[in-house]
Amino acid sequence: MFRGIHRWRGPGTLVGMLNGEMQTDGGEHAVRRPTARSSDEESRDASVLEVHLVVEKIGDGEAAIAHEKRLSTVPLPTTGLWLGADDAGNPRVIEKGEDDEAGVAVVPVGNRTGQRRVLLLPGAECEVRINGFIVPRVALARELDVVQWHPGFQIHVVLFGRPKHGLAPSRWVGRECPHCRTPFTAQSRCLMCVLCGTPVHEETADSDLRCAAERSTCPVCNQPLLKSPGYLNMPDLD
Repeated sequence: MFRGIHRWRGPGTLVGMLNGEMQTDGGEHAVRRPTARSSDEESRDASVLEVHLVVEKIGDGEAAIAHEKRLSTVPLPTTGLWLGADDAGNPRVIEKGEDDEAGVAVVPVGNRTGQRRVLLLPGAECEVRINGFIVPRVALARELDVVQWHPGFQIHVVLFGRPKHGLAPSRWVGRECPHCRTPFTAQSRCLMCVLCGTPVHEETADSDLRCAAERSTCPVCNQPLLKSPGYLNMPDLD
């Protein structure tokens, strides 16, 4: 559906504030991580959590649109995209220099608690709705929200995680595993939650400490515990 990915330079000051810190480089704003970070942040950084957009075509011809053609999934670059629609009502990336009044800037943002959001900045000709409700000129969408500004499609916000498997984070050594209550050692093999960074034991098959295999959700944040790269939650579009 999309005609390429454009690395859009968004409103750095606002995006930087929402992410926690901003730096200036050659007149452009770029978001960076704070130089002093907590152990919680370091644990989350070990796992990668991305914002993806599930684009669903809708309208009068929806029933005739095959499922594989009705949906498409697009990773959202860290610098965001400016999205509009072509003459056929398909979503497309608005390139630099094109008229953007009928489009929406879509930028992933986060905070120090690890929450991921999508910043929406509509053009002058756009009226954005989230979950059916008209929103202000600057709005934030969260996971599984439905965003629409064009009658031909709507966008579902989803999170894609890449979990880390490895040794227990240093701050967890000597503390109890939140599943089995056995203390972690410096040699403990663990799986880290992509959302909150909490580790659980993930030892070899000959060990009793295989907590990750016994759980489907994180024992702390109660969100899906990903064992391999995948989506945390997906909208029910059947």
